[in-house]
Amino acid sequence: MSRCNPIIWYDNIPIDEELLSDTIDNILLGDQEFRGGDNYHTSYFINSNNGNGADSIFQGYYNNIVDRILIDLGLHHRSSCKVGTWMQVYTTGQNMRIHDHYGGGELVSFVHFVQPIDSKVFYFYDSNNNKIYPDEQKKNDFIVFPPWLQHGVDNNKTTDKRAIISGNVMLDLMYKNQNMNYTKINYLKRVQDGGEQLLIDNGKNPEYVEHKQRHSELDSL
Repeated sequence: MSRCNPIIWYDNIPIDEELLSDTIDNILLGDQEFRGGDNYHTSYFINSNNGNGADSIFQGYYNNIVDRILIDLGLHHRSSCKVGTWMQVYTTGQNMRIHDHYGGGELVSFVHFVQPIDSKVFYFYDSNNNKIYPDEQKKNDFIVFPPWLQHGVDNNKTTDKRAIISGNVMLDLMYKNQNMNYTKINYLKRVQDGGEQLLIDNGKNPEYVEHKQRHSELDSL
């Protein structure tokens, strides 16, 4: 029987608890999302617009974690990326529909379970309509997974506040073939509908210098 582990990187990473508590309180005073049956508090929209959500205080912290991830995945030395994060808080009865993070330029996605509840409510969703609840959703667990992987959150049936910080690593540039070829992504805003259009350029690195071997008569012996 075949099996697939959707988590491609994991660690348990503590976070400043005092800052976390203040941030959760501020998120609860901000945007609340009710779209498509969802019901949760989020900084996603304010961060998408101007990056000034209450959780933006952690941006440098997550940039450093993403550096570690890219090093371990063999991407740090040959790619240029940017990191987008947001916090979501789920109070009693709140949930999130099945969704993914893929828009074309995302390299990986992540969830940091900064304030979980006792039960497992985060799940991945496969092509056979199965919900797969990872064990890695305890306090401070940090998981990385493909952005196209569907996932969701069951109702919070407790009286506790559940909080996560989620994010995407967006690819700007990746070198291939010993840095000879590259893939570059330009993110273009569509003014008419507020959407985004990707322009993908596959080309040659103008700074690449091909190293040609020189053989002497002695070398050929």
